[in-house]
Amino acid sequence: MNRLGVWRQEMENTRQNICADVEASREASVARLERFDQRLDAIDHMISLTADFRAVASRRQSRIDRRLERLEQSCED
Repeated sequence: MNRLGVWRQEMENTRQNICADVEASREASVARLERFDQRLDAIDHMISLTADFRAVASRRQSRIDRRLERLEQSCED
């Protein structure tokens, strides 16, 4: 009977250790996923800024091209 009690206690300790390891792993995974999500948000923000910058640059380039065309036409006249 004594061996059975020892075995049961060892099994209970093993179960508790495994549960603690699983919980620690889960918490670490959650922390890593939160950091990953923050990085993705930062990347998304940078992509949005880049798209906005390209739109502004494209409009400026169009204005410059039109001005140059007008200057070239006035020089030809």
